[in-house]
Amino acid sequence: MCEEDHKLKLNDGAYTVFLNTEGTRDDISQELKAFLDFIVGRKSADPFVTKLEHSLYEAKQNAIWRREYMLLLTREQEKFAEGKDKGLQEANERVAVDMLKKNFSLSLIEEISTLSENAIRNLATALGIAIA
Repeated sequence: MCEEDHKLKLNDGAYTVFLNTEGTRDDISQELKAFLDFIVGRKSADPFVTKLEHSLYEAKQNAIWRREYMLLLTREQEKFAEGKDKGLQEANERVAVDMLKKNFSLSLIEEISTLSENAIRNLATALGIAIA
């Protein structure tokens, strides 16, 4: 849940930190300003930021980490595509169910929902709706 807006539920099990890197407040430390500048890609001579840049450079040069990152990125993209396909399938099924409940023709349900005739008949059977 968002600490500032309790109506906003993130529901991802993670801690999320939102950074305002373009703020105009003068009551933050120079170190924090340097770090926020680093986040958006601005250069800084701050020692912590310099060390952070060096560590980031070393991590990017590590072949094992790069391979693992690419593997994770590929897996994430595959899972995203799977989720997108599943969501589309569920949406098409909801459309078909709504159309079945309103006694639309099988051919129109196929056309609109893009589900197969067999899938539509299975949905109708599960709902106890007879179709011709």
